[in-house]
Order: sequence, then C-alpha cells, then structure tokens
Amino acid sequence: MLEHNDLQAIGQLMDEKLTSMELRMDEKMDKKMDEKIEGLAIIIKEGFDRTATKEDLEIVKNDLNNVKNNLEELTKTVHGIDFKLKRQLEISDDRLFEQTRMNKIYQRWFEKIAEKVGIQLDVPESFQKGIQ
Repeated sequence: MLEHNDLQAIGQLMDEKLTSMELRMDEKMDKKMDEKIEGLAIIIKEGFDRTATKEDLEIVKNDLNNVKNNLEELTKTVHGIDFKLKRQLEISDDRLFEQTRMNKIYQRWFEKIAEKVGIQLDVPESFQKGIQ
C-alpha cells in the first residue's frame, strides 16, 4: 500500500514532469514565434529595400518635367510649322488665283489683238482648261 509520503512524491514527480513539459512547450512556442517574427521582419525589410526613396522620386519627377518641357517645345514647333504651311498654301492659292486671272486677261488681249489684226487664233484646249 502506498503511504502518504509516497503519494506526495508521486504528485511532486508529476508536477515536475508537467512543469518540464510546459517549459519545453513554451520553449518550442517561443522558438516558433521568434522564427515567424524574424521571417516577417525580413519580409518588411525587403519591402523597404524595394520602396523608392524621396531622392528616387525627385529624380523621376525631374525626368518627367524634362519630358513635359520637351513635349511643349515640340508642340510649339509643330504649331509653328503648321501655321507656316497654312500660310504658304494660302499664298499659293492666292498666286494661282492671280495667275489664272492674269491668264484670262492676257487671253482676252490676245483675242482682241488677233481680231484687230485679222488673225485666226487657235487657243489649245489645255490652255483653255488652265484658265478656267
């Protein structure tokens, strides 16, 4: 039969075993938590390593401003060329109109001179089309 001292010793051994098991479980849990926290810290660090700095953003901003300025200059140049081209077309149209008008005047003069002198004037059909 077990005596009181024996039961106490068994209870104490069981308490020690449970405490030992709890300590081992706590150590395992702490170790796993430490590993997880370290893994998260590495992930966060990598995220910060890949994040642009203010200097990086300033460089990009300056580059975009340069592109914008170049685009504005190109736009001004294109508008200038467009204006000049339209003006040249207007001048060409004006010259063509004036030349056509002058050709009609010359044709009438030649026809009147030919009539006065008594000459038959044959005006080529291509010339007639150019005058109209």
